[in-house]
Amino acid sequence: MCELGITNEIIKPNDCVFAFGIPTSKSSFMNDPFIQEKDFTKVYFGETLHEYDWIKYSEIVLGNIEDIVTCFSKLKVTIFYDLTLNNFHDLFSNDFKVIILFSHWTETKIEFYDGLYGEREIIPIIPEDFIGFLDLCVCHPESLAIRIRELRPKCLTKYTRTKATPSMWLRFYETVFKCLNESDLPYQQALEKSVEIFVNDILS
Repeated sequence: MCELGITNEIIKPNDCVFAFGIPTSKSSFMNDPFIQEKDFTKVYFGETLHEYDWIKYSEIVLGNIEDIVTCFSKLKVTIFYDLTLNNFHDLFSNDFKVIILFSHWTETKIEFYDGLYGEREIIPIIPEDFIGFLDLCVCHPESLAIRIRELRPKCLTKYTRTKATPSMWLRFYETVFKCLNESDLPYQQALEKSVEIFVNDILS
């Protein structure tokens, strides 16, 4: 496959992995303050987390994550929770054509389950011969995306400039995977179609 072939290749949900760097369970949430250099939960609740904070987090941040992830699984998307930097490395050794990293960006670093990492740690993990999509669903990681494109040109890096809650992004990717499942589309076209569907649903 040539480097540009992937842009026109039909992608199905089972070609995709959806990897969570932010906490998605009560145990990972409550453990968050004890892991060095974590940031996301502190944005909402500060340095100390309590039982009632998990309830707020699950409702406000994650929304109906269980229903949405169940939908992902039924469509045969691979789900990865509590993603560490080493786990992220392992994803590239599989046959995934689309790796979606769903996490938090701090202007210079992405949050993984085991801490915050910047381009010096992340880019060497991406194989130079990886031909596929790396979809960074973290807010505004433009500087990292630019460096990946410079140093790993075969890796087609997607990122967003749009601000939205994690629960809304989860709903968006639910739409993406349904589009991939129901239609024969390349990944970029599925994203574009999903934006149209999602905006129309919000406005209707």
